[in-house]
Amino acid sequence: MTLVLALCAAAAPQARVTAIVADRVVTVTGGIVENGVILIKNGKIEKIAPRLTPPPGAEIVEAGTLAAYPGMILARTRIGLSAGQGSVVETLWPYDGRYDRIRACGFTALGLVPAGGDLVSGLGAVARPLARAKDEIVLGKSDFLCMNFSAAQARALPGLLRPEGQGPLALAVQGRIPALITAGDATSTLWLVRILAEHRNLRRYIAPEGDVVNALPVLCQGKVPCLVRAKLELRPVTLFEHNVAAQLARAGAPVCLEPAADSVAAVEAFRFDVARLIASGLPEEAALRAVTINPAAALGIDWRIGSLEPGKDADVVLVDGELLDPRACIRAVYIAGEKVYACEPAETGGAAGAAEEK
Repeated sequence: MTLVLALCAAAAPQARVTAIVADRVVTVTGGIVENGVILIKNGKIEKIAPRLTPPPGAEIVEAGTLAAYPGMILARTRIGLSAGQGSVVETLWPYDGRYDRIRACGFTALGLVPAGGDLVSGLGAVARPLARAKDEIVLGKSDFLCMNFSAAQARALPGLLRPEGQGPLALAVQGRIPALITAGDATSTLWLVRILAEHRNLRRYIAPEGDVVNALPVLCQGKVPCLVRAKLELRPVTLFEHNVAAQLARAGAPVCLEPAADSVAAVEAFRFDVARLIASGLPEEAALRAVTINPAAALGIDWRIGSLEPGKDADVVLVDGELLDPRACIRAVYIAGEKVYACEPAETGGAAGAAEEK
């Protein structure tokens, strides 16, 4: 019997252990760990502690003066999806190179949303920005409901929000899956806030569009979770720029930030846009949560990604400064403990060298 157990132990695959040693580990939800070590086992964070001694055989990543952050999350996108019929998983095609550029920007997860402008447009899913097979990059148990609401549907929506049944809308009303709801204009946003106030179990984030500023007082008063573009909005009939994200955050509303447009170019400009919001009043801590843990919560997968915590996926971004400072360079990106992007400094001068992809 002892021999059998010994043979089984020898045949078992060895655990993949990595220790990232960084000057600072910014966990987002648990503060900052100075001189921190992130111990990763089989793609999951096992422990984070200062000056932790890695176990024998662990791969040591000496990050030096770099800071470690959780990867950013793009809550709503169709990048990588074709225009054909079918679910987001069926229309997903990540092999065209755009996901390489998204990884280089520090994004480690994407909320893929279906096309269509129907009230209930379908289920979205969370995927990794990797050029790999669908079953390798789509995260399990990551379905979320996508809706598009307009004021013209205000009378019909209350009758549809019933908990009976097993359809996507019923599951959302029951609180079993989250909902991401786009409101086309200020009037639609106001109606939506009023209707959803009676459905406490429905875990929703509202994406207000159009004249957002006109709906802002109600959104702030109700502390409504919102997904907003990383840009300053013009107040109607004036040239005054309004920092919607800052006002929502200061009112205590959970905020997610997304690029100004659904394109790779906008993703690459995202940190510049967020820095502008910070410069005009958005608290830095709120901004960091708005690109990490809040999008994870909006997609219903904050139990797995969005912050650096034991038990979560080891999605780590190493930066030579602050993550949301566009002057800082992203030096490495890890997804589930695997290095998927690296940018080493040039030997002469301070410019970044060529990117190394895996």
